[in-house]
Amino acid sequence: MTDIDPDDIKAMRKQGDLSSFLRQQIAAGRTRREPAPAKPPPQPPGRRRPGTWPPGTRPPQPVPPPPAHIVDAALTEHRNWIVADRPEITTRCDCTACTPRSQT
Repeated sequence: MTDIDPDDIKAMRKQGDLSSFLRQQIAAGRTRREPAPAKPPPQPPGRRRPGTWPPGTRPPQPVPPPPAHIVDAALTEHRNWIVADRPEITTRCDCTACTPRSQT
């Protein structure tokens, strides 16, 4: 029953059926009601969107280039290390591990 006019309400009041009719309409409305959509679980505190930096942080800054004098010192040290790896053989040892088989 969807179309109720004032005459129907007057008749239900006379018969005493208005309150039961309204209760019946409320119950029918509750059964037709669709369930509320499920809410997503709350996010953990301190989190925002996936893939973003946490609050209070930022991406790291690029490393600044080293000063020229430090680069020169490192290059000189590397060159000295290369030269030190090939020293002139000035001593002779009887073991074959220390003395190469042929000397130039």
